[in-house]
Amino acid sequence: MVDVPHLPHGLRALGPYVLIKVLRIEDGVFHFLSQQPSGNHVVVKFLPTDRSEQGHRKADQLKAEAELARHAAPMIAGNLLDHAETKTGAYSVVEYIEGDTLEYFISRHGAMDRFAVRRLAMGLATLLVAAHHANIALRDLKADKILLSPDGPRLTGFSGSAIIDESLNKSRKDDEFANDLIAWGNILLYAATGIRAPDRASGGTGDAIREISNIPAPKDFDPDLLAIIRSVLEKSPDKSTTAEQVLDQLIDLSTSLPEE
Repeated sequence: MVDVPHLPHGLRALGPYVLIKVLRIEDGVFHFLSQQPSGNHVVVKFLPTDRSEQGHRKADQLKAEAELARHAAPMIAGNLLDHAETKTGAYSVVEYIEGDTLEYFISRHGAMDRFAVRRLAMGLATLLVAAHHANIALRDLKADKILLSPDGPRLTGFSGSAIIDESLNKSRKDDEFANDLIAWGNILLYAATGIRAPDRASGGTGDAIREISNIPAPKDFDPDLLAIIRSVLEKSPDKSTTAEQVLDQLIDLSTSLPEE
């Protein structure tokens, strides 16, 4: 097992789950590849008590993420299997999804080809449709939180996400979902170039950040997909494109790509 600082001394299991190795650390939460008593692999997300007390992340936020996972379709980030709070810290148990993060893949292999980018576009758009249908704004869709599984892209979890209050006015709700689509467009440009969009601070929760990415698209970038991305990034606040509309546009694209 990987030796990670700040873990309680001698920690080798949480409840009935045997910890095998650290997969990643996300927002102060350790993601362990673990084993159930049945022998099946799962992921245990663990927030040590000392980290919670230091303000890295509060235990109730991990609990809130678990509650949100119960509300969401399993296809977005896998099934939530368990959640518990112990003296050493809070933990959640989720289905193990095999695959590297998009960020890791790009760091190891470089930018994706246009065929892979189109598949990624379709897969991520499908996740957004499922999330928005459940009234969930992902809010923090990033390359290090996207798993490239054999069944298509999945999320590592719902850190930073929120269920949109039904009482929120339509404009604010549309802005929340529009921000997810802006992130979608910039992630695709990152996948095709290996260049990140600059971080931009929102004026507040639900305020759409409508800026055209300054990442240049490569010459061989899928022109039809680029047109959809630009339409998402350039739309005015009162003409927001929905995830369902984006997915419909992707489905309607030609099954073949023009020759380079």
